[in-house]
Amino acid sequence: MKSASGLRRQIIKSLAAMTMGIIFLSVFGSYVFYAIAMAYMPGSISESWMPSQLEMIWIVCTIIAALAIALFVAIRLSRRILTPLNSVAYSLREVAQGKLNARARMDQHAMGETAQLVHDFNAMAERLQYMTREREFWNAAIAHELRTPVTIFFVVVYRVWQKVFSPLITIFLKDYFDRSKDSIT
Repeated sequence: MKSASGLRRQIIKSLAAMTMGIIFLSVFGSYVFYAIAMAYMPGSISESWMPSQLEMIWIVCTIIAALAIALFVAIRLSRRILTPLNSVAYSLREVAQGKLNARARMDQHAMGETAQLVHDFNAMAERLQYMTREREFWNAAIAHELRTPVTIFFVVVYRVWQKVFSPLITIFLKDYFDRSKDSIT
């Protein structure tokens, strides 16, 4: 398993990369814009603090590009965080409804803690399913072991009540069952 970096570190790296991209776009883009504007349209640059029409277009385009970069980073980052969490939440609802074979999907881009959460949930669901199967097996085995002597007891009592067996035969059967029980153990 590859070493997964923490969620905090990934968020910081993504936001730092986004910030650097926007700064680079603003600074470098402004140098390029003003170099081209001064070379080919020197009269379109404002001499006052109020930007000219061309400069306003540049400002709006820069804002739109910065928002596009921020939106791209936000979508990518949220997908890497929320996809595994949504998978675990869906699988939890499935398990709560009794579907013990539900497992969360592991996204190949899942980060640190979210990947660990998916892995831990799947391990827990596997153990829960195994323990439920074991419980059902043992319940069936215990029920079988209890049914056999209880059934024999009810048959003997019913036969004595119907006067098919005499009380003397009942004592014999009791001795017989006690001896057979002792021989088993």
